[in-house]
Amino acid sequence: MRFKVGDRVVGCTGQVLEPWGTYAELVSARADRLTHIPAGVTFEQAAALPLAGMTAWQALAPSMPLSGKRVLILGGAGGVGHFAVQIAKSQGAYVAATCSSRNTEFVTQVLGADKAIDYTKENLQEAAGQPYDLVVDLVGEEPSSWGVLRRDGRMAAVSFDNTMKGRTGMWLAVLILTRVIRLKVMSALGLLPKYDNVMQSMGPDQGLKQLAQMVAEGRVKVHVDRVMSLEQLPDAHEYVEQGRTRGKVVIKVDSP
Repeated sequence: MRFKVGDRVVGCTGQVLEPWGTYAELVSARADRLTHIPAGVTFEQAAALPLAGMTAWQALAPSMPLSGKRVLILGGAGGVGHFAVQIAKSQGAYVAATCSSRNTEFVTQVLGADKAIDYTKENLQEAAGQPYDLVVDLVGEEPSSWGVLRRDGRMAAVSFDNTMKGRTGMWLAVLILTRVIRLKVMSALGLLPKYDNVMQSMGPDQGLKQLAQMVAEGRVKVHVDRVMSLEQLPDAHEYVEQGRTRGKVVIKVDSP
């Protein structure tokens, strides 16, 4: 058995259609979706790792190894982005990342990106420099970023373009499916570089163990922007939706 009573573990409880929930004092999770929390890592830091870290890993993984490649992260200061920057740098990539003015030093000096592009002041096409082997879109700016991607490069879209904001339910699902199919077909026909829509998977061997090891070795650091209580949940969601976070926002639930 991998785990015993009293072990500190972290992982994902499940996906949308599965019965496990969250924001609770006690939750049930499958053992193959858990891993041990590295020594010296707090529960708050550990809680910030799985979903965002695994999403970053799965966006980057098809392009690995990244050594010597040019990687552009759109939204490099946020929850997923700050992991993507560190993972790519740890593998020897040249990493540029877009962020707001207040986060440029955080992205370069703390996360280690080679270049920060201030999207509030700079034009992406002009500031990007040489074309990139991989663009990871975390903010829905994919339409404007094809021009900075090499013809044989890859676009990994975690977010969807801003025209879909405010859409909900079945209409949103139809729009997403239509867009993904259209871009996949255009990519297959050679009209666009390779396109991947990153639908985060929580199954075994999807990056959680590798991430925990990288954290244990100090190659990736978990940055927690704020720790908020369950009673502050509406405020936490509103803050995250503003798109100005520096790392992850964590909800701390009291023990039963």
